[in-house]
Amino acid sequence: MGTGTIKQYNAERGFGFIARPGDDLFFHVSRCTGFTPAIGQRVAFEEGPGKNGKPAATKVTLAGDQGTAAPPPRTTAQRPHTTPEGAGAADLLVPTVTGSSARAAMQHDSAMVHPGLMMDRYVDRSSIADQGHQKHHLRSVINARPWSKDLYTTLLNRLAPPHDCFILAAKSRIALHLSRASGLENANCCLHPIHGFAYLPGSGLKGLAYAYACHLFHGNESVTAEASWTSGQEREDFITAVEDIFGWAPNPIRTGPAHDWDPRSGRAGLEGFPAAHRGLVTFHDAFADGDAPAQLEIDVCTPHYGPYYAQGQAPGDWLSPVPVTFLTIAAGSRFRFRVTKAEPACSDALLQAAKRLLLGGLHWLGAGAKTAAGYGWFDDTASEPPKDPRQVLAQVVTDLAEGQFLWHRNGSSPKKGVRLTVGPDNGIEMGETIELAGQFGIEPGGVAIVGPNPNPASSEPVLVRIVDNIHL
Repeated sequence: MGTGTIKQYNAERGFGFIARPGDDLFFHVSRCTGFTPAIGQRVAFEEGPGKNGKPAATKVTLAGDQGTAAPPPRTTAQRPHTTPEGAGAADLLVPTVTGSSARAAMQHDSAMVHPGLMMDRYVDRSSIADQGHQKHHLRSVINARPWSKDLYTTLLNRLAPPHDCFILAAKSRIALHLSRASGLENANCCLHPIHGFAYLPGSGLKGLAYAYACHLFHGNESVTAEASWTSGQEREDFITAVEDIFGWAPNPIRTGPAHDWDPRSGRAGLEGFPAAHRGLVTFHDAFADGDAPAQLEIDVCTPHYGPYYAQGQAPGDWLSPVPVTFLTIAAGSRFRFRVTKAEPACSDALLQAAKRLLLGGLHWLGAGAKTAAGYGWFDDTASEPPKDPRQVLAQVVTDLAEGQFLWHRNGSSPKKGVRLTVGPDNGIEMGETIELAGQFGIEPGGVAIVGPNPNPASSEPVLVRIVDNIHL
């Protein structure tokens, strides 16, 4: 058994490196027994191959020369959120019995499972050994859509009344809450805590509108009109309007270098003016317009370069990054945004100014994460409503080559499905059961174009391409 000192440790992601003679050694928190890792701790470890075959610490404990013995690990009874001893990685996010029951229900009918619970609670980390497994789990989250058309429409009209909203369409995919703690690596998405569908929290929209107000302030632009302010009084009117919309409270950050981003109006020093006050405008949560929640899609980023992190090499295009899959909201999604008066003192002009700030933030700054890379940007006009699946398939049929036809995966088997035909009135009919030549990654409910097998010895058709964003 070797010894060394913890040189680096990322608590959020659960891994670090142990300094030892020669090269540093990778370790994961799941391999630590009886203590919580921290930089500077002396540890004893056993070395073995990691998941990628490279050397890693397979068992890590506090070194005996630190004076205080490490407390014994808790038993399974004391750790209800772990798997039994010897059953694999102890990082289930719900008790074992609950997780097993949930996964059994998902296998029976995954579409009826709450997506938020599947994302945050029904993850068996012992079965997610790499990004391929994570991608498979994310597809299960996407396929979980337990809302009927009538149910979602009723919820939408209650949460975001159409007469009180304005609608914008996303010009690009939206990435929200990627870094929120969950059972997956940087793969989170902002799902409603009760209903489970994707939404944009009002608190984040308020912050975005305020950021755009700061942007206008430094450009000497008016908050109430498409014009620039030139006088001191117009500048004072701008600051006053921002204070009234968003409210104000003392904050140590505002006394530091960032104070120019949060100016105070002259009235703040007047006798009787409150030291803190709430805003006169409420920014509500935004929900997808239409008869179904926003469609989730899997995206990928490549932030992990092993030689850079583990060996200290300079990053470069010649290195092979490790891809990380994550969830996004599909481009083209149309959202209802709602801004209302929180107090009777709010004027119509102030409410319109708040709407302009929100619209400007969505259009020019973007919502959520990765906005510098083009995510989260909204158009300033509503998009066309999504097409009916029948219309899409009717168009696809006209482009089929000889011998090709539509195939629908209507069960749990990745190879068995039914042949689809589209009638003259765009009606979809399911025909005979057909088994494909292999597993081609077609999701349950998905539709694909299949064609003749190039192998003359086999009559089973093969995949030509998957029809995107169609689930029956």
